[in-house]
Amino acid sequence: MCMSESKFETVSLLVDNYRQSDAALDAALVELIEDEQLSDTWDRYHLIGDVIRGDVSSNITIDLLAQDLSGK
Repeated sequence: MCMSESKFETVSLLVDNYRQSDAALDAALVELIEDEQLSDTWDRYHLIGDVIRGDVSSNITIDLLAQDLSGK
């Protein structure tokens, strides 16, 4: 299943700490908690930010083959 563009945008806005109404923020956080794909995206976005800032250990291990990249 492919995640909709609006979900990616929501995660990106949360990661960037974009100010939303309290109701919109609450709804986005509930969705983030309940949706495993969104949670994984949240983790990847934060990892990317950490790498860009140089805030990661040199011992980081990422198994790229563990994920299904076919989009099915």
